[in-house]
Amino acid sequence: MGMNNVFYRSRHMLGDDYEKKPARLRMQRIAQPKSIKADFELMCLAVSAINGCEVCLKSHEKVILEAGMSQEQIFDAIRMASVIHGVACALEMGV
Repeated sequence: MGMNNVFYRSRHMLGDDYEKKPARLRMQRIAQPKSIKADFELMCLAVSAINGCEVCLKSHEKVILEAGMSQEQIFDAIRMASVIHGVACALEMGV
C-alpha cells in the first residue's frame, strides 16, 4: 500500500500527462487478498488515510460501499488509523 500511495498521490498532484501513464506496479495482493475483500479494503483505506492519498481513499471507499459496508464503518476505520498513527508518531519521538 505504501508503494501505491506514493505513486498515485504523486501522479495525481502532477496531473495532466502523468495521470494518463500506466502505473506498471505489481499489485497481486490487492487483486487477491487472503482475507475478506471488504475487510482488506478497509485496511487499505486506513493506510491511504495515513499516507494522505486522496485518489486511493476514494477508490477504496467506492469498493467498500459497493461491498455493502457503511460510511460509518469507513469513518471508524479512518478514526482508528488516526489514533494508531498518532501513537506510532509519539513512540517514534520517545514521548
